[in-house]
Amino acid sequence: MKRIDLNLLIKFITVCDTGSFTAAAEQLGVAKSALSEHITRLEKDLGVQLLARSTRKLKVTETGQTVLNAARLAIEQLHSTVQTVQEAHHQLAGKIRLTSSLDYSNCMLTRQLAVFSKRHPNIDIELIAGDEQYDLLSSQLDLSIRVGWLTDSSHKATRIGQMKQKLVASPAYLMQHGTPTTPADIAQHRWLALTVLPNTQWTFTRGELQQTIRPSGLLRANSTLVIYQWLLLGMGMSVMPDYQLQADIDAGRLIELLPDWHLPDGGIFAVYPANKHLPQRVRALIDFLQSASTS
Repeated sequence: MKRIDLNLLIKFITVCDTGSFTAAAEQLGVAKSALSEHITRLEKDLGVQLLARSTRKLKVTETGQTVLNAARLAIEQLHSTVQTVQEAHHQLAGKIRLTSSLDYSNCMLTRQLAVFSKRHPNIDIELIAGDEQYDLLSSQLDLSIRVGWLTDSSHKATRIGQMKQKLVASPAYLMQHGTPTTPADIAQHRWLALTVLPNTQWTFTRGELQQTIRPSGLLRANSTLVIYQWLLLGMGMSVMPDYQLQADIDAGRLIELLPDWHLPDGGIFAVYPANKHLPQRVRALIDFLQSASTS
């Protein structure tokens, strides 16, 4: 039986994960034609067709899916074994690539990662800060830190903290326009709207009472960082996460409104691929972020 080159299996996995030879070749840093030849050689060595190629679509055959599953398992087990051996004799090392929203990165994650990096100087950390939702596998990301409510069940997630939503405005705005005493009063005020939210209604709860409002935005933006600046400038009121507001509330730059009324709490989650071995260095970061949010 012919011995299979593991490098060819890794290239086959990359083609399947990215969905095209072009994207896989770019990710691997090889020519598309060379990558195609490598997959053809793998098919010849195995004696089976792994991919059904056409001018528009690339599809994994039934046999190819079996090989893909086995290849993933074999590569992950190999990585796990090598990592276990290395970590038994050395400090945690390697690379962690993670992504998070701009506001959470700016308010929380940058400081937390700085502390973690000092504790583990041999770990190379790359943070991709942005509000785009990346595919973890095709983007080769180890973690995604997500705030709010999870909808994607194809990955694993560990809750590392909690997020409270707070209605706020600046003292200058309230002096000019008055202070709401019930959620219904918000309709009479200038609202700063975040356009990326799928739902424009807010349900406030106080004991057994509930009030749902649908404010229309006077100023609208796709970033909480913009909404935050407008709040400080006294342009209106809005709802934002507590981690972005608490320092300003404590300093009196912003005022929390309707404190007896509550909006639903959200979570802060570390999301990672379900079908990949979780390296010890990534587990260490998740544990650190979890402990940092409760300290």
